[in-house]
Amino acid sequence: MSKLLSCVFPLFILAHTLEAQSIGFDSTSLTYELIDKRGKVKMRGDFDELSFYNEDNSIILAERNGLKGLYDSRGTSILPVKYRDIKQILGELWLVKINDSINFSLKAGVVDSKNRTIIPTDFLKIEKGIAPNQLIGQTNFQHSIFQIDKKNKLSVIFQADNISKIHNDNLYLFESNNRKGLLDKKGRLLQKAIYDSIAPIDSLHLLTQKAGILAIYSIQDEKLIYDDIKSFEIKNNLLQIEPYPVYDYLDHEANLKVKINADSIGSAIQNHLLLYKSGRNYLFSISKDSSFFLPSKEYYQFINERLLLIKENEAFFLYEYDKIGSYNAPIYSWNSANVLPYHLHLTDWMGYHYLSDYNGNLLWRGELDAISEDHNGWYRVERNGDVNWLDHRLEWILPKPVPYDTKIDPKARYIARNENGKLGIKDKHGVWYIRPVLDSLRYIEGDHYYYENKDEKGLLRINDGKEVYITRSKLTFHENLLLEWQKNEIKTIVSLDGLITDLKGVIGIETISRNKLYQLKKKNGDFAIYKTKEGVWENQFIYDSIGNFQNGFFPVKKNNRWGFIDDQGRLRVSNQYDKLGTMSEGLVPFQLNGKWGAINYRDGIKLQPQFESVGTYINGLAIVKKEGKFGITDKEGTLVVQPKYDNIRYFSDNRFLIYQGDNIGITNARGTIEIFPRYSEIKSAGFDFLIVRNSEGIYGLANRNGRNIVPFKYQSIQFDPINNAFIAIPLN
Repeated sequence: MSKLLSCVFPLFILAHTLEAQSIGFDSTSLTYELIDKRGKVKMRGDFDELSFYNEDNSIILAERNGLKGLYDSRGTSILPVKYRDIKQILGELWLVKINDSINFSLKAGVVDSKNRTIIPTDFLKIEKGIAPNQLIGQTNFQHSIFQIDKKNKLSVIFQADNISKIHNDNLYLFESNNRKGLLDKKGRLLQKAIYDSIAPIDSLHLLTQKAGILAIYSIQDEKLIYDDIKSFEIKNNLLQIEPYPVYDYLDHEANLKVKINADSIGSAIQNHLLLYKSGRNYLFSISKDSSFFLPSKEYYQFINERLLLIKENEAFFLYEYDKIGSYNAPIYSWNSANVLPYHLHLTDWMGYHYLSDYNGNLLWRGELDAISEDHNGWYRVERNGDVNWLDHRLEWILPKPVPYDTKIDPKARYIARNENGKLGIKDKHGVWYIRPVLDSLRYIEGDHYYYENKDEKGLLRINDGKEVYITRSKLTFHENLLLEWQKNEIKTIVSLDGLITDLKGVIGIETISRNKLYQLKKKNGDFAIYKTKEGVWENQFIYDSIGNFQNGFFPVKKNNRWGFIDDQGRLRVSNQYDKLGTMSEGLVPFQLNGKWGAINYRDGIKLQPQFESVGTYINGLAIVKKEGKFGITDKEGTLVVQPKYDNIRYFSDNRFLIYQGDNIGITNARGTIEIFPRYSEIKSAGFDFLIVRNSEGIYGLANRNGRNIVPFKYQSIQFDPINNAFIAIPLN
């Protein structure tokens, strides 16, 4: 039986149904014939399907057993029936697909009309490019842009991890190492792969983002036209840009070094600044004029002039921030990180602990539970319930580990327990230094340990094995003092050198100087001053109140009158004054009968009480006030500057700010005016510069004589002490 399946004059396709035996079962197949208008058979074959491929019927598509091939109108084979799919892609070039037996998928390639391979069938996908005679091929590892000439000769014009068409298929977006770049339709490089993202804004612009920094790319001009912007919006078909404030960065000679866009700027470390932009932190290299994104607001720490430690998403990274470029990858990634006095303590994701120097060089590694700094300055290393110590050379203190709860003294001796549960002290080699006969032991300081044995408590000096003090009462510690209590009162104080004193009515103790001067609080509310000297507690003075330590002296109050004692507990200024100022340079301002003067630490009056106020002496000079006006006096009571100004404040380098109304100037220690009052603000800066503000609120820079070095043109100027430079915001 024959059936006409397709007729496109002058060609006809006929199908004949034939019964045939196949291996073990019956099947029905079709024999197809291609005949012309005269009835002449142009081709014949057994196919699953035969159909016209194109509109002019010049090509016939043949299918058999899921495979495809091509014939021309004369019945001549163009492509053999062996491809899973066939599509015309460029002129006489065909996109063909074959089975990938390994991945159970299809692989694509390109052949010509003579079945000659143009692009091998190694690709997951092949599609047309933007420009004529361009193809894009995709493998598991990379994308390629191919150019095919008139002779079907193939050339690769660009390769990247990923390539796609954007902006109405007029541009290529490519990706390399997780960074994006831009190509024109001919495959020419427009922007290097340095961006986190590139996306169209409108028909004329693209938005680029690099480490949080936004920029606008002009498609027409093929360049960035707005770099480092804060935000943008399209309103009434117009692109509106919001820029960041622009800062001028001036070097130590007040010359413009670089302009910086940021919401705010702060000092960081040598040759670097911290920038804050749209909620993100950046490290800015002044010499390279480039920013480095700090991923974490939570934690970052400068290790030295090379390394920066950053915490991001629960991981720690070490960055070499002195190599800031387009993108700087971290040199290490860690599960945890801690800065120790001489090393960095790092742990990896496998649980290993490392110690490195401050340059990031790994020096030591161990599979441990923990590393921490010990009170001796060593590193306490814990593992599997044991402990040992490393010194700063990373050498072990003890020959072998000891139990976890062991504590060690500076001579590497430690408390140990015997099989009966009694405590003693071993040396670093594990030999008993003090036999294990005690119930409780606690290290105090030096060679001293606190012990308890049955009902007995005491202080033990282990270098000679002597018991410094023994009692059955309650004992506590204040620094290196042993306090014996009885009925909520301190009965006895015992020092480590064996000095013992008996007390009455004392309920508290506080150390108030490095010379072992102690303040004892009495039960009646008074305060007593005690000091140890040559084995005796001496200098017992009773006061109503004791003030804060200042410049080697303590103000003390007795019978509502103030005086001074030194840090030896000796009375230096008698208790006869209404008020006392701050002791400095051997002089202290005092108030007597409503007037202020100054005395020395021998109680000798150096400045008669005649002023409304006397300030603290600095470099031999003090600011005084008389009849509502301010002046300056020296240590001998001579007025260097007569009281004639509305206010005077100490400035720097033994110079003073002088105020007349709203105007400010500067006078020196000799009373010579260096800058007549004409500024509304004066701030000190490095290299003998002054930050000055005029009456209109505009800032500039002047030298120490008041000559303007940088004109008044800034909203604000701040000094960067790390880099000895200036950060300034221009007007408008």
